[in-house]
Amino acid sequence: MRTFTRQPVLLSETAVGPAAGQAVKIGNLFAGMRQYQTLGLVWFDIAQHDGPYHQDWRIENSPAAEAAFRLGVARMALKHP
Repeated sequence: MRTFTRQPVLLSETAVGPAAGQAVKIGNLFAGMRQYQTLGLVWFDIAQHDGPYHQDWRIENSPAAEAAFRLGVARMALKHP
């Protein structure tokens, strides 16, 4: 994205599925956001059970994922557009 613009970027419908390493991947997501100075994100917090998609994107059922998310948010520096 930074190749095209230096304007603030907001990530939408972002999530990490409950596969092995979810907490680490959430940490990596926030590290990338800090590195590329994104504005923020909208977490896709839904359990998907229709069609070919059967994925629970919520983090409330995983203490490790929730802790990684809270830590990632706490380390973010707020940006103003």
